Amino acid sequence: MEEIELGCKAEDKVTGLKGIVIARAKYLNGCIQCCLKPRITAVKTTYPEGEWIDEIQLKVIGRGVLPPLKPEAKKRKGKRKPAKRKKKFPTFKGNNGPQRDAPRI
Repeated sequence: MEEIELGCKAEDKVTGLKGIVIARAKYLNGCIQCCLKPRITAVKTTYPEGEWIDEIQLKVIGRGVLPPLKPEAKKRKGKRKPAKRKKKFPTFKGNNGPQRDAPRI
């Protein structure tokens, strides 16, 4: 099963509760639960509490508070220009290293 994203709109398949997924918990025994927070209605003016529901019991029904998906970037046609390489330091030939004045054995 695909992991449910935080912030998406979901519905409980059993009770029909709809809301935004605000938290996700993964337990040692393998149980994965999501906290589903319903919207405030005009009839009920108190802030509703979130309900912890098994992830397998949820169905994603919308993007919720997530930003809209961006369209995929178009692939470029043709060849790309190679990146410009930085100039390397000049290499010295012979014995011009830091040990050039050391006695030879």
